[in-house]
Amino acid sequence: MTTTLAPASQATTDPALAPSAAPTIETSSSTLEVDQLVDVWSLLHRMRRIKIHNSPSTLVARVTKLDDALKEAKKRYQDASDSVKEKTRQVEEHQKSLPQEIEARAKDPQDEVADMKHALCDSVQ
Repeated sequence: MTTTLAPASQATTDPALAPSAAPTIETSSSTLEVDQLVDVWSLLHRMRRIKIHNSPSTLVARVTKLDDALKEAKKRYQDASDSVKEKTRQVEEHQKSLPQEIEARAKDPQDEVADMKHALCDSVQ
């Protein structure tokens, strides 16, 4: 496999290359941008570093801890979601019964006048 780096002078004079295009490395199989190669290299470097500094049992413990935290977060989310659904149901029921409550509490003005007359008569006697 042959690898060649495009010269900087060619990048500025070649009309096929856009001025904002990143330098590329051409191989016989494909063309990769330098940024992609840096990303791949850093990923491989991190993977190697993880393997060197962490034993499999440590990694398993970390994954287990993260899995438990995820399950706990899902449970808390579900509990909060259920609570919101219950409160929403209660509010909807209250809104449905509100017109009847208002109607039951509201009195006809003639009834209120009659009640006041009776109360006044009772207090005078």
